[in-house]
Amino acid sequence: YLLLALFIAMQSSSGNKKGKVPLPLLLTVVLLCISTASYQIWQFQKQEADHQQRYDAAMARARDVLNKLQEKLGNGVNSASPSSAVAPYSQSSNSNYASATLRTQNQPVESHAKEYVLAKSNSRDIVIGMAQDTDPKNLVVFCASLRKHSSADVVLFANSPVSDLNLEIASKYNINLIPFSLSEFPVAHQAYHPSTLRWTMIYNFFQVDANRKKYQRVWMIDVRDSMFQSDPFAILPVDGSAFYAFKGVETKVISQCGWNGGWVRDCFGESMVKTVGLKPIICSGVSVGTIDTVLPYIEQMYTITSGKDTSAKFPMCERNGVDQGVHNVLVHTGRVPNLHIWGQSDSPVLNLQAKVARVEGMTVHNKKGELAAVVHQYDRYPDLQKALFKEYVYWIDTSDPLAEWNADKQCAQFHYVPDKDLFKGKCDFRVRGGATGPSSCCSICSSFPECSAFTFYGGQCFLKSGCKKPPGGPNSRLVIKGAVSAYLK
Repeated sequence: YLLLALFIAMQSSSGNKKGKVPLPLLLTVVLLCISTASYQIWQFQKQEADHQQRYDAAMARARDVLNKLQEKLGNGVNSASPSSAVAPYSQSSNSNYASATLRTQNQPVESHAKEYVLAKSNSRDIVIGMAQDTDPKNLVVFCASLRKHSSADVVLFANSPVSDLNLEIASKYNINLIPFSLSEFPVAHQAYHPSTLRWTMIYNFFQVDANRKKYQRVWMIDVRDSMFQSDPFAILPVDGSAFYAFKGVETKVISQCGWNGGWVRDCFGESMVKTVGLKPIICSGVSVGTIDTVLPYIEQMYTITSGKDTSAKFPMCERNGVDQGVHNVLVHTGRVPNLHIWGQSDSPVLNLQAKVARVEGMTVHNKKGELAAVVHQYDRYPDLQKALFKEYVYWIDTSDPLAEWNADKQCAQFHYVPDKDLFKGKCDFRVRGGATGPSSCCSICSSFPECSAFTFYGGQCFLKSGCKKPPGGPNSRLVIKGAVSAYLK
């Protein structure tokens, strides 16, 4: 219709001595454009509605299948080897760990606690987090910077086997590393991202009555990309009750962000997006509170992410970062007691993804010029991360990637090819972020039996399966400055 109207307009123009198109024809063209666009929008909305209906039906079917599978697992499958939420302490070489009674999956939630018994200390404060696949360089920044300012107890969950270097760091800075094995989790949870899986272990830790009674203040924090510039507990009141949450990116609200809006939508539905969509984005990687506020918060994070609370669509909606969607729902629907939300301009805790902090060398201040007690997401500033590695990494020169590679025993099994992407578009297996250098990819690749090669670039490990050597030889692929490719010898 639009083309026909344009043709008529051109014919009319050619017969017009003044060379002008009559106004009625121009209006016809405009109306046709509007009607065509309206029809396309209606078609798109109809397709979206149909897609959502099919998606919800598929989610319901998948949830039913997984529930039946979990019931079978809990009713005696592999009953000779009962599962636990966390590996037994006997797997650890740390003498601070005590043995514990394992639980089976068909026990009630109340008995899911494992006897986490730590070495005796006088601290009433605790820092707790997940160190799954954490690079030693990130771990030492976290531990060493914390110990400059705090003697609080620290509990970090690390997947077995824990590397010798990470055990050394934990011993050096008096950190409790608690090992776990993914195989001991329910099948549906074994593929969970570490940021989701941590809530089960944190919840179980505080199911121990002694731990609930001992600690007064609790920091829940990302380990891989956080560092400390002063005592992180000084921001909380010594007496009283409080839960502090911290804004992330402040230039958007939840519904305007594809990630945060998507996490809420996929796990809680469109109605929840309408409820919290205009609220600010709150980061789930850093939260601190007094024990009376932290315990109900942790329980809600656990019951939702584990799928026990069926108001959310776990485990089907689970993916990287989705726990932040849960965190925002709890924060913005009044389910966190005595809540205070800090904005990034005057916050004692800075999320560098927000891009409002003042970073000078190895020091980070908020907009008011105040020194931040806690700095989260320091890897968003590569120069800051390099400075922190130079300050705290004591076993290798981190300014020389090849020296770091040669010092890593796991890298000895790989050929090292700098500034090349040998396998672009070939044998893609999966992508893992958070790598601090090419040597980080050696241990990550080695943790997957099917991984035979990888390319490191931009802090990510592009893992390959089935690529035993580069097609056409090591000089035949794409040149990318700063990339490193590797394949098994």
